[in-house]
Amino acid sequence: MAIVPAAKRRLEEWENSLPDDEDMDRDLSSRMGLHVWRAAMARAWGAIPQRIEITLEDAEAAILLGEYQVRMRQYYAPTPGDSPKWRHLNAVRAAVEQAGQISIRDLRRSVRGDRFPEDFDWSVGYLEKRGLITRLSGARNQIVLGWVLDQDT
Repeated sequence: MAIVPAAKRRLEEWENSLPDDEDMDRDLSSRMGLHVWRAAMARAWGAIPQRIEITLEDAEAAILLGEYQVRMRQYYAPTPGDSPKWRHLNAVRAAVEQAGQISIRDLRRSVRGDRFPEDFDWSVGYLEKRGLITRLSGARNQIVLGWVLDQDT
């Protein structure tokens, strides 16, 4: 399916302007961007008469749908602390932030991560993927986590 250059430019601008919402448990920009591209394609394909080119009008309609979806996902997103998983994430985040640098072993001990091993591992991975913590090399092959200071949160 072909796309008009203005429509492509508009879709890319919208996708790049998506908010970075770190409280959502998904990569919002890539999923919503893909959703909007598919909606534009489906609108063009389902038009009468059927088109094989995405127009600027198709792109604008798909963007309206995408904006609605973003607002709904933000509105219905779980509040951090609503579930045990999010409470564990907040505990891990606070411990690393307070310590600055802490080994995985000490972090697990300080937040009692042995009581919730799946959530502990998920929390560390979640914070790493979002660039809030980073793995540093420690003494004796020890994994040390460090808080990334240049974040707004």
